[in-house]
Amino acid sequence: MLALEPSEVQFSARFTVPETRVHYTKFLTRAALLSTILLAGCSPSIHDVTAAGDVEGLSAILDSDPELLKDENGLGQQAVHYAATKNRLDTLEVLHSHGADLSAQDHTGLTALHIAAQGDYRHVLRFLIKNGANFRLKDDFGDTPLHRAAMFGSSKAVNDLLKVGADAHSVNHEGKTPLDLARHFEHEMIVNRLALIVGNK
Repeated sequence: MLALEPSEVQFSARFTVPETRVHYTKFLTRAALLSTILLAGCSPSIHDVTAAGDVEGLSAILDSDPELLKDENGLGQQAVHYAATKNRLDTLEVLHSHGADLSAQDHTGLTALHIAAQGDYRHVLRFLIKNGANFRLKDDFGDTPLHRAAMFGSSKAVNDLLKVGADAHSVNHEGKTPLDLARHFEHEMIVNRLALIVGNK
């Protein structure tokens, strides 16, 4: 989003850097460049910067405007959702250090932990749990992160969630447990793991 190679770099509809002005940016750090952009009244997308893993740029944006932590896309997703979706532990750590809500839910109830569990993103998932993300929250379908992990065959996430006390007996709005979902999608390793806890019904 903030690459300087094109002959004309547009950071927003209100701020354009022609080629003749690009050369001096080679002598600026990325943080300094972003500060200049922010002072000019631009709003670089915190979601794009987070997803791209731009730690320095993300820090500069949040130092300038901490309220961007709560900025949502059309689905109600915040930057923490983007960090989880892209498996970006680096930018997730920056978001957390600036006070992000690690349990934020989008318009369908999804949290970053649901996303990390679904993708089996172990480092992100463990970071979220360690720093207080609520692993008991349900989305609009009644699914917990454990349901998501079981549904998508994310065996490492299943193990990690069970270790911290995730409820293997929890049912979603269709009356399905994580074991039911693992069976339906034929994730045998997870079926065996969950069956030891809830019984082989």
